[in-house]
Amino acid sequence: MGGSYLNYAKDLIDAIWTHEVDHNRAEMLKPGDQWGDVDVTNPSYFAPAYYRVFGQITGKTQDWNKVVDSSYSIIEKSLNAASGNQDNGLVPAWCDSKGNPVEAFSGAPKNFQNDSTRTPFRVGQDYCFFGETRAHAYLAKISAFYVGVGVANIVNGYDLNGKPNPDKMYATGLQAASFVGPAGVGAMSDPQYQQFIDDAYAKVATLQLTAGTIYYQKSWTALSLLMMTGNLVNFSAH
Repeated sequence: MGGSYLNYAKDLIDAIWTHEVDHNRAEMLKPGDQWGDVDVTNPSYFAPAYYRVFGQITGKTQDWNKVVDSSYSIIEKSLNAASGNQDNGLVPAWCDSKGNPVEAFSGAPKNFQNDSTRTPFRVGQDYCFFGETRAHAYLAKISAFYVGVGVANIVNGYDLNGKPNPDKMYATGLQAASFVGPAGVGAMSDPQYQQFIDDAYAKVATLQLTAGTIYYQKSWTALSLLMMTGNLVNFSAH
């Protein structure tokens, strides 16, 4: 064994750039390293705040800024009149580089579900850490949607047009931290949503929003509470 943690991190970042970024589609993030030349991505995988950090760490800011740009471009394209989500921020689970919902594999969902729900969290990080205006524009849409619903009424899945479509894997009526937590983090983009943030935090802080499951919901409980209290590490400051 040898080398530093930083060098290992640089190696991993370079591997992600080589194998998990689609260089033929404007540096679109691939769903993984085994997807080949397929026009498909998952918006909830986009983590623009960390692409900026990747660029800082490796000295390849121009390259990683292109991944940031492609992520926001795809999110923007995915919100359109045809899908009925132009104003609500509910991104599809899977889409192509033009933002069109696609069935990435047999039975893959296209609606705003238990993967998509991570998007306001990750975009929220980019606003909180870097003040990205495109993040603010997106978060304004989804925060307005969630505020209209109310923390107590958030369900575990929606059609792209905003109609409730709870994921059948969860017990009926039980809320999930993976929805309430990221909704609260996304709302951190605007002080007008402070009451919503407080309500979301209070709900997640009960540690009961597991929707009858453990691992995924406990993870989003921890991540959401760390972010909403300002205790999640901001690597851009290091």
